Amino acid sequence: MRTIAGGLRGQPVEWAFTGSAAVALQGVDVPCRDLDVQTSAPGAVRILECFAAAATGEVREIRTAHMRAQASYLQLEGIRVELLAEIMSRGPKGRWERSRLEPYVTWIDVAPGLPAPVLNLQRMLAINESMERLHTAQAIRHALACG
Repeated sequence: MRTIAGGLRGQPVEWAFTGSAAVALQGVDVPCRDLDVQTSAPGAVRILECFAAAATGEVREIRTAHMRAQASYLQLEGIRVELLAEIMSRGPKGRWERSRLEPYVTWIDVAPGLPAPVLNLQRMLAINESMERLHTAQAIRHALACG
């Protein structure tokens, strides 16, 4: 996380950590296997340029019943980083809606003096519930209730 936050500091890129790492950064005890970064298509291009040596070259479209996105990948310090661009999710009426970062971003220091954007717990709860990741959703709900 420090490598990504440091490498993107000052870059004109809208991005945020998402997934289990974003949840864990906010104090929820969940396992993390990789890092997920949400951005736009131009943001993904810029991030891949910043970390060109770590890019795997793999790009794929993700399509599930609940989500669509363009995914590209980095391998940084032995950790797989998934860049998710142009995320679309099903809205309440079943229509595809573009997933936005704002107003869901909070900033958390990943190292002293090195803040990183992270999707907040309320947004992560909605995402995990929509993806039927009930164990993670329950852990987030508990953290929110305990304040």
